[in-house]
Amino acid sequence: NKNVNTNPFVTGELSSDTNFYVVAQEKPNFNLGARCGSNYVPVPVKVQGQFFIPNVFTPNGTDIANRKFQVKLLYRNAEMSIFNQWGQKIFQTNNVVGGWDGNVSGKPQPTGVYIYVITGNTVNGTPFNYKGSVTLIR
Repeated sequence: NKNVNTNPFVTGELSSDTNFYVVAQEKPNFNLGARCGSNYVPVPVKVQGQFFIPNVFTPNGTDIANRKFQVKLLYRNAEMSIFNQWGQKIFQTNNVVGGWDGNVSGKPQPTGVYIYVITGNTVNGTPFNYKGSVTLIR
């Protein structure tokens, strides 16, 4: 509709859940005959946190950035567990960003698919639980 006025804006980084308010008003000097009152409508914005979970890593590859299974999360606290193909927990850490280097007790694990479970709380305290698989390639 050509009579709709939109006013986009950009905020700074949000670190907690926030409500924005949308205001509906009659366009000035439009003279529809009826007066339209303002109405504030809350629009909640939930901060989920930013994250990136890779699906493959290569511990002895040439790309240093891919030598560990490193999860990029904006979190308050988190824990990561890694399981092998038989469902055995082989790695656990509270240093999610530090990642897993593909070793267990200093022994390189074989090429294959491993399961991860990452639990914790976002920066605003909302709990999260990510589950998935990552492929280790040697």
